Amino acid sequence: MLKKKVKVDIYHTYVTVLIGESLDSLIESNPLLRNLRLTDESMQACMHYAAQSIKLVNVKDGGFAYYLLFEGDLLSPGILAHECLHTTNAILDSSGVDCSYDNDEACAYLLQYLVDEVYKIYTKWGCSREKK
Repeated sequence: MLKKKVKVDIYHTYVTVLIGESLDSLIESNPLLRNLRLTDESMQACMHYAAQSIKLVNVKDGGFAYYLLFEGDLLSPGILAHECLHTTNAILDSSGVDCSYDNDEACAYLLQYLVDEVYKIYTKWGCSREKK
């Protein structure tokens, strides 16, 4: 399993990226997510997917926490972009930024940044698996 935090300075937040063998093992490795799975039906349903974007509300001083979870062996560029878009929308929504056709640069730049950063993390995960 690989866990890295991606700092998103402009929105004063970060995204925790977890890449591993299964979503179940990733959630079990994180106490906050493990407790959430016990009480949230949508979290229970996500076990059937290869990836998940999660936004937690009221974490530490009423803020937000963002997670991106990926099953590394099933991760594709499309899945990576798909989940990063969910996280992009969550961050912008939490920050009061309206993302629309007439105002999509904030969304485009943040999505590009997240995809680039998560891809770097994924490459490290793949390299670490090849060394074993």
